[in-house]
Amino acid sequence: MPDFLKDSPAYGNVSRAGDGCGVVVVQAQRTTRRPSPAMRPAQSDLVNILSSLEAHWHVLEAEVVEIGSDIEHCKLCSKKYGDWFDSPLQFLQELQRTKKEKM
Repeated sequence: MPDFLKDSPAYGNVSRAGDGCGVVVVQAQRTTRRPSPAMRPAQSDLVNILSSLEAHWHVLEAEVVEIGSDIEHCKLCSKKYGDWFDSPLQFLQELQRTKKEKM
């Protein structure tokens, strides 16, 4: 075994890959770090915030889809009944733009 590996902290995990070939394989140890007790509430808060944001995203997405459907219905009514539906159509288009900007 090479001398530089004898002083290595990974010395216990060193093995030879064959006799006489001079190849040394070092296996890295993987440690799992657990958060300190002080970090657990921060992680919990972060998970809650992310869950809340995801829920709001889904609500906004559903609203945009519904508004898109309403816009199509309003366009059909505008063609069928005339100018009475132009103002609601403009309102719905602006509302859809606003919701998409929030996303």
